[in-house]
Order: sequence, then structure tokens, then C-alpha cells
Amino acid sequence: MAIVYQHIRKDTGLPFYIGIGKTKKRAYSKYGRNLYWNRITNYIEYEVEILFNKLSWEDACLKEKELIQKYGRKDLGTGILCNLTDGGDGNVNWTPKLRKEQSERMKGNIPHNKGIPTPLEDRKKISESRIKKGVAKGKKNPMYGKKGKLCPHYGKKRPEHSAKLKGRKKPEGFGEIVSKNMRGSNHHSNKLTENDVLYIRSVYKARDKKYGGIPLSKKYNVSISLIIRVVKNEVWKHI
Repeated sequence: MAIVYQHIRKDTGLPFYIGIGKTKKRAYSKYGRNLYWNRITNYIEYEVEILFNKLSWEDACLKEKELIQKYGRKDLGTGILCNLTDGGDGNVNWTPKLRKEQSERMKGNIPHNKGIPTPLEDRKKISESRIKKGVAKGKKNPMYGKKGKLCPHYGKKRPEHSAKLKGRKKPEGFGEIVSKNMRGSNHHSNKLTENDVLYIRSVYKARDKKYGGIPLSKKYNVSISLIIRVVKNEVWKHI
């Protein structure tokens, strides 16, 4: 059984892609779409509509061809769809330009998006996004950190106590103290002793009611995954 579906742009209410699939899952998948489809959906919201359901594969192919012919293809200048073939089971009726580009791309001679101009509307959105993130003409705006978020500390002076600490040597054993504090009370190194580790390794039996992962994890109040890691010698390798 097969389905025929269409993707509809929310800004215009018009379909921009016709497709077929063996299940409804294909209609909602973004995997394996062409460059034109990706460029539209990266910036414009769309809806999925199942047009025909429970068809034979042959009938679905015929319906897809009919609908693509009805709406026309953008790359051929005949309509509004971003489909790159006439539909059906296989790659049919590629434009000569697309055939040449695909050939060169498969040979590794050109990047995947070379020769396909970005629509003006998309370029404006990219520009606005880069300006918002503080990136313009290859320069980064220090006011903005990762993901374009405004840095709360930009333009503020360092506190006096912070300036005094700058360049001062840390006391002996400072790293170990910080490491121990970061581990927290729930860290495995604070719960299992060397004797506990040796005992677990000696008695552990998979799925055993007394010496399996679950009873041992309850006994020592640790996770089952930690018990397995102890047995596999992934932690406390020196013991």
C-alpha cells in the first residue's frame, strides 16, 4: 500500500511539493529532500496533507505524476512545485543543467549547493539573522555571545575583589578541593570504598536475585550502570 501527499506553504497556502511513500511517516520526514525543498522549509512553515491513502504503488505513482503535471515544476519554469522529477518510481525528466550539476557533484568537483542561487527573500532573512546575532561583514559583535544572545556582562567593569585575585597563585591542593566539590555527594567516588569495589567484582552474577546489578545497586545506593562499570573495570581501574 502507498500514499500520495503534498506540502503546503503557510505563507501562500499553495502546495510546493508532491510526494509518495509506502507509509504516512514519509510525508512528515525531512530526510532525503532536495535542495529547493530544504531552502523553502528552512525559513517558511508548511503543512502536510495526505491526498490519497491505501493505494497500490503503481496507482500512487500515476497520481503523483498527474499532480506534478497539474501544478508544474519551478526548475522547468512550468509551475510552483520544487519537485525535480516528473514523479513516479525513479528519477524522470531532470533538466540538462541539473543533470550536469549532479554529475559533477557525484565526481566531487563542486559543492552540493553551487549554481543554485539563494532566493532574495531567503537572503534577506539570513542577513537579518546575522545582524541580530551581531555578525556583519565577517566581524563578530562582542555584545552577543553564542546563539545570538546578548551577553549580560558586556561593558561592565570587573569587580574590585576580582581584579585583586587576578594573577594570584592558587594555594597548594586547590585543584583537588575544587574537583571534590564538583563531584558532589552523589558521585560514585564518595559512595564506594576499595573493599566495596573488590566485593562487587567477586560476587557479581548477571540477573541474579542476590548478586545481580539490581540488588547490588540497592545495597550500595548507586545506579545499576555504575555496578556494571565497576564489574567491567571501567572505573577504579587501579584496584
